Amino acid sequence: MTTHNIEKTEGVVLKTTPYKESDAILSVYTYQFGKISVYGKGLKKINSKNARGVTPSTLSLFELNIRPNMSALVRASGIEYYTHIQDHIETDILCQCLLEYYYRYIPENKPDQDTYLFLIDTLKAIDAGYSYKLIYALILVFIMKDNGIELEVDGCVHCGHTSVTSFSLIDGGFVCHKHQTDQDIVLSIDALKAIRHIYKTPIAHIDSLKIEEKVLKEILFIFEHYIDEYCGIYLNALSFVKEWI
Repeated sequence: MTTHNIEKTEGVVLKTTPYKESDAILSVYTYQFGKISVYGKGLKKINSKNARGVTPSTLSLFELNIRPNMSALVRASGIEYYTHIQDHIETDILCQCLLEYYYRYIPENKPDQDTYLFLIDTLKAIDAGYSYKLIYALILVFIMKDNGIELEVDGCVHCGHTSVTSFSLIDGGFVCHKHQTDQDIVLSIDALKAIRHIYKTPIAHIDSLKIEEKVLKEILFIFEHYIDEYCGIYLNALSFVKEWI
């Protein structure tokens, strides 16, 4: 292996695919290079020093021999293992949903700091034990925005009035009493506020979101609707998440 292209970068393994007897192909989202494919030799061997650092959802420091199509792993050292994610089936499946989206729908070789930070901050939030329903809502909003879906949550989608009473799935935003129709979904004030706060708040500031579980349950279907109807996204793990919500 030539070493003149060795680079160091932080990243998270999204998926590990066994290859040959003891090797593996990794999909890694890195800070410096975005999502890349990495070939890891001997990762399945008992004495592999890199095995723990390439566990999916682990934040690691990678030393990579950067190549155009598939880079080669030199070393992987774990930084954060987020061990509490697997304490509960709900959080474990939520993590799988997040990694699956990155693996299947985030383009390769297009580094983006916000996309990287969302991945890291979400893993931290899941590991820290925040409401999995709240994290789920924030993941759905991220997917919506990543696919170009924007909602109007500052005022009525028709006139901009800030006193709103309902939500329009068709028009994609809040609706005031004057413009409300039978097709619009009338929601409580708490639910309307929750939609706006979830839509506006970065997951790094999840501490600031004080939303009751019953309110979350009241509004999650709205975000799910846009994923199902407009994003063209299908995640195997998402169907399991919905069973636990």
